[in-house]
Amino acid sequence: MGTTKKTAARPLDWSLQPRGPVSATVQGTLALAALATIGDATGLSPIWGGAATAVGALGTVLVSAHHNHGPAALLYRLGCWMSAGAWWTYTLATTPWSQGAWASLGIGALAAGMTTSLGKATPRPATPSTATPSTALVPRRHAALAEDWMQRIKRCCGGLQVEIAEVREWPTRTGYSFLVMLPPGGATAARLKSAAEGMANDARLPQGCGIDFPPPRPGQLRGTLWMEVATVDRLSADIDHHGDYSPRSVLDGITVGEYRNGEPMTIQVREPRTIVVGTTGSGKSGTLHTITAELGRCTDNLVWHMDLNGGGIAQAWLRAWLDGEVERPAIDWATPCPEEALLMAEAEVRIAHERKTLYSRRRLEADTDLMPVDAEVPQITTILDEGAEVLAPTVRDPIERLIRERIEAIARKGREAACQVLISALRSISTTLSTDLLALMHNRIIMAGCTQKEIMYLYEQAQGVSIEDLAGPGSGFVRLAYQHTIRPWKALRVKPRRDIRPASLVISRMRPDLDRGSAAVAGQAYATRYERMRWLFSTPEERTRLPRPRPITLPGITDDRGQPIVWDPAVTHPAQGQDNPGAMVPAPSRPLVPASPATTGQRPRLTMLPGGADASTWADPMTLMRRTRPAASTASAADWPAPRRPRMLHAEQMHPLTNPTDPAPSADRPLPEIIRRALAVFDQLRADRLHSAELADALRIVTVDGDGTRPDVLALADLLRPLSVAPLATPFLRGGQRGRGYERSHLEAAAVRIRCGEVDVPPEVAAWPAA
Repeated sequence: MGTTKKTAARPLDWSLQPRGPVSATVQGTLALAALATIGDATGLSPIWGGAATAVGALGTVLVSAHHNHGPAALLYRLGCWMSAGAWWTYTLATTPWSQGAWASLGIGALAAGMTTSLGKATPRPATPSTATPSTALVPRRHAALAEDWMQRIKRCCGGLQVEIAEVREWPTRTGYSFLVMLPPGGATAARLKSAAEGMANDARLPQGCGIDFPPPRPGQLRGTLWMEVATVDRLSADIDHHGDYSPRSVLDGITVGEYRNGEPMTIQVREPRTIVVGTTGSGKSGTLHTITAELGRCTDNLVWHMDLNGGGIAQAWLRAWLDGEVERPAIDWATPCPEEALLMAEAEVRIAHERKTLYSRRRLEADTDLMPVDAEVPQITTILDEGAEVLAPTVRDPIERLIRERIEAIARKGREAACQVLISALRSISTTLSTDLLALMHNRIIMAGCTQKEIMYLYEQAQGVSIEDLAGPGSGFVRLAYQHTIRPWKALRVKPRRDIRPASLVISRMRPDLDRGSAAVAGQAYATRYERMRWLFSTPEERTRLPRPRPITLPGITDDRGQPIVWDPAVTHPAQGQDNPGAMVPAPSRPLVPASPATTGQRPRLTMLPGGADASTWADPMTLMRRTRPAASTASAADWPAPRRPRMLHAEQMHPLTNPTDPAPSADRPLPEIIRRALAVFDQLRADRLHSAELADALRIVTVDGDGTRPDVLALADLLRPLSVAPLATPFLRGGQRGRGYERSHLEAAAVRIRCGEVDVPPEVAAWPAA
């Protein structure tokens, strides 16, 4: 026989206690009407009405003084007593049974009910003499809530008796903030923070909700602290990016998310360094995208991306540039591989050292220890993704080890020179992050999916912090620079098409350029970064239509014979159908002419000596050093020695560009005059790109029409096309004009192929300019 579960009926409340402003007004009006009726029936003297009014007013003043009521509440209560007493005294002196008497009672009751908010028990501003637990008072609607939490604190904190002086409901209506006043006797906030998880369980808060203790606010007294209680799980809800890409300054910090109470989570990036830890699927990549968007808005900051695992973060930001929609990428420099990352890290270290001297006058004029930043001299912020590839203390690869050393050097020395680094890592453990590097990180963020052990390693002390407070991807904990409070937060959501694409278009147009002094120090690696970026971030099929990037010497690393290692991106990242490195011919690079220490004050740099696969064919290095080279300012391509195929090494394995079975190269062939003069024009104008009309005019390739002479770009194209030199596919800006034209590297590559005999010069081209 089944049983029926009965639910206990809730008892009815027959008390006369008011439950709101309406019931209080109605009860007061009825009571006053009853007193008037009784007084009229018994013939009560009007003196009793005046005496009752005086006693009520005096009691109101005494109660307000004891509870520290504000002036508005005191005036409201006195007004109610005086109005009610005056009406009762009038009816005792005359009669309540008149239309005017009841009309005035109704109007007075309506006015009292509409202005009831003035009578709320709002305490006066606390002063050092009044900020004691005895003055704590909260509005009536929050009194029960405050009492409930005071009892909960007492239960969960070993009998700690506190007072709640103020209750604030969050604008999002997802929680409350309590101003807790600790009792005298040396009680500390640590007891509350350590019991945060226990109080959340005692309150039966939903999953994803918890208790936070934000940093003290300006003017807050010692012995008081704010306690935030979330009642709705906002960490599991998506917070879309606001889509605002208007210009701002890096000095203002960047907003990358929200706390549980709806306040923006803003981190400072001019001086403090930042680390973001998050495993796969935790929302770390989305957080880095948001950081990129916010840093890109800053007109006094340049963003560099260093990703040693294929450049996944940078791909979306470079897409508009790769597709030809903008002239320059939103990311000033991006690296998808260790070789390019080493070039970037070395360049930033050099910039950090050079800026200390180069811009010392700027610091002096601004009277500050930090170099002032603006659009002319911007900050460089390098975002390192997948830092486990280089940050782990156990890294043995020589290139990755060098990258780690330079990142640590930037973190130690780059703050004053506005060379910052923001790193990310998959795990917060000793085998992934060294304690030395972690000590240099001020802003520390860890995303959902971590373990309690990782939280303890990242923050050293994480009292009261529990992973149960997090709610899936995009949520995490943060401890900002110069603070000790760890708070949950939610990252802004960015999407590739909705957010990143329009952001990259805006940022590419308004971001600053690297200052000339820093660009000069960064050298050839920075000057030629775009040609390598376009090659490295394209697919193998797309590379078949791109000019091959020039090889470049990797800094700080040599092979087992002590020779500099030359990296050719086309070897490590081949185009489709060119998987055999021996079948490739590298594009030429300019010969490195060592500067004289007497004129520059710098040490001479190493010069890359040409060689071949067979050591017996190498020239004597001393003979090559004594060879007289033309001056760098006057040398043209015709004066350069014929470049041979350099010896290429990648990381720990050598990749020769020539196979032992390849036939010996033919003797050098003369260059046609069109190539010689075109390269001389590029040298004279010190340009890497020239518009077709500009190059044709400089070469005196013109046509005559009714308006006179004008550059003949079609004739120029007919001369260069047989030499495998074609105009660039997309127009570019030069001197404020937009148009198509030629790139120097294409002419240099054609010169190499002609000298090696791979390209035959047609007679009509060889006969120019006589033709």
